[in-house]
Amino acid sequence: MAVKYDYIIAAYHSYTHAFGNNYNKFYNNTVAVVDDCKKANAVLPLYTNIARTAGRNLWRLPSINAIDEKGSPNGPDSLTKMGLQFLGLNCTWPYNYKTLLNTRDVAVMINRIHIYFNSNFTKVPKHLVMLLYDQQLSKAENFKQFKDFVNTIQNSSQYEFANLRDYPALDKIKLLKN
Repeated sequence: MAVKYDYIIAAYHSYTHAFGNNYNKFYNNTVAVVDDCKKANAVLPLYTNIARTAGRNLWRLPSINAIDEKGSPNGPDSLTKMGLQFLGLNCTWPYNYKTLLNTRDVAVMINRIHIYFNSNFTKVPKHLVMLLYDQQLSKAENFKQFKDFVNTIQNSSQYEFANLRDYPALDKIKLLKN
């Protein structure tokens, strides 16, 4: 029996994490990017057309076409032609990659969200995509901060959580054939 979790979407990110964080080499090799996606899908078949690039803030949606300054969009663009939609991010919760501890507290993150919304730093007005790495939640301190963050947002009259599948710029989520 399948269990449905409304706020969980399994989507393509990468198999090799861009050749182990060798982003320029990876994204300039269109064949490697496509092969990486196919290998990831062979191991864990993902049936939605939502994706996120490794190490890039790349957006490829019907009304948004943007990339950070870090290089070639050719690889992800080849996946877009195959039907994937790429969501980037507006904001990240920074952490120390050696200790995995957050480097910003809840108050700072809430303030950053205020700034993003009030300065129109989001791709779609009144909608923000925030990234928090799952390894951050392995630390009890970070997990507590995240719970406090969620509670603060949920108790706010200014903001609310929404499902990523309801992000306005996404084309209808499509099921991909395996």
